[in-house]
Amino acid sequence: MLKLSFVLNSIEGCNVSKYKDVDFSGVSTDSNKILGDELFFALRGERLDGHNFISEALDRGAQGAVVEKDGYESKNGKIII
Repeated sequence: MLKLSFVLNSIEGCNVSKYKDVDFSGVSTDSNKILGDELFFALRGERLDGHNFISEALDRGAQGAVVEKDGYESKNGKIII
C-alpha cells in the first residue's frame, strides 16, 4: 500500500481534497488500466495529455489523481494532488 502522505512528501505536492491520508493499492498512468484504489498520474507526453483522462480514471475507480496543471478540484471526494 502507498500512503497519500508519502506521495505528497515525495513529489512536494499539495493535497486539494478533504482527506488527510489515504492508502492507494498502486499507481497508473493509463486511465484504461485502472484497477481500482490506485493513484492516477496525469502525465503530459508528445501525443497525449493525461489531464484529458482524469475524469475517466476517477470514474474507473482511481482513488485520486496527481496533476501538473492548476484548476483541478476533488471530484466526488476523490484525491487530487
